[in-house]
Amino acid sequence: MQRDSVTVGIVSDTHFWLDSPNGFGQQLQQHTRHIQAVLLEELQAAQLDLAVHLGDITCGGGNFGMSAAEFDRTLDWYLEGLQQLPFPVHLLPGNHDAVLGQTYDEVSRALGLESGLGRTIELPEVGAQLELLHSQGHDADMINEALPLDPTYGYVQPEELARFEAALSSAGSRNVIVFTHQLLMEMSNANSPTASSKTTANRRSVLDILERHDKVRAVFQGHVHVYDVHPVGGVTFVVAPPIIVSPYAWLELRLSPTDATLQPHILPLPDWADQGAGNPWPDDWSPLHMPFSVVN
Repeated sequence: MQRDSVTVGIVSDTHFWLDSPNGFGQQLQQHTRHIQAVLLEELQAAQLDLAVHLGDITCGGGNFGMSAAEFDRTLDWYLEGLQQLPFPVHLLPGNHDAVLGQTYDEVSRALGLESGLGRTIELPEVGAQLELLHSQGHDADMINEALPLDPTYGYVQPEELARFEAALSSAGSRNVIVFTHQLLMEMSNANSPTASSKTTANRRSVLDILERHDKVRAVFQGHVHVYDVHPVGGVTFVVAPPIIVSPYAWLELRLSPTDATLQPHILPLPDWADQGAGNPWPDDWSPLHMPFSVVN
C-alpha cells in the first residue's frame, strides 16, 4: 500500500562506553549513559518508522583501550536498550566496533549481519530501497597491519560488492539510499581535504557500481564527526553528525516517492553545548530538500 512518506532516523558515532571513568579529548564517554537516554527519548518522540546507525557504536579498537569484556558488555547493553523503541533499528559496524586485533565478524553477527555483508531494506510504499553497505570487510592481515590501532579506512569485501551490485540491478524503479560508515566521496569545500584514513579504500569500485545503475539518490556516511552535505551529479553525499561530541546531533530523513527532506536535530544537552570537537559546524541547520529524478 502506497504511503505519502516514510521517516528514517539516522544516528552515527555514539562511541558508547557503559562505565567509562573519563572522556577522550572532546568526547564525553563518561556521560554516554545520559546522552543515550536523551537520544532514545528524542527518537521515540519523533515517531519514526525505522532508524539506521552508521557505526562506531562503541569504543573498541585502537586509542580507547577498551577490554574485550568491556566491549561485549557495552555492546550487549546498547543493543538491549534499542529494543525499547517502537520501531526497528538497523546498525552497521564502524572501525571502533571490534576488540583491538580482532575482525568484525563478532559484531556483524551481533547486529544480525553476515560477516562483511550489509543488507537491503525495501520500502515499496514510497518507492524506495535502503542499502546498508558494510565497509568493515577487513581480513585478519589488514587488521594485523593496522596494529597497534584499528584500520580507520573502510574496505568493502568482494562478496559485499557483488551483493550491492545485485541489489541495485534488481531495484527496478525504486530510488536507492545508501548508508555506510567510512566516506565514499570527498567532503564539500567547507570540510575538505578528506584524509585517506577516513575513506573506504576501494571506494572507486563502489562508485563505479553507483554510476552503472544510476538509481542512488543519496549516500549517508559517518566516521569523521562533522555534518557535511556535498551534492555530486544526481547524488547527495551526506556526512552524518556524531552523537558523542557537540552539537550531539542526529538526522531525520523523510522519504516520499518523489523527494526527500533531511532535518538535523540537536540533542537538548545545554550543559555541554560549548564542548565542540574543533571541527567547523554549519550555521544553517534548516531542512534540506532533495528532489528525486525519474528512475529508468
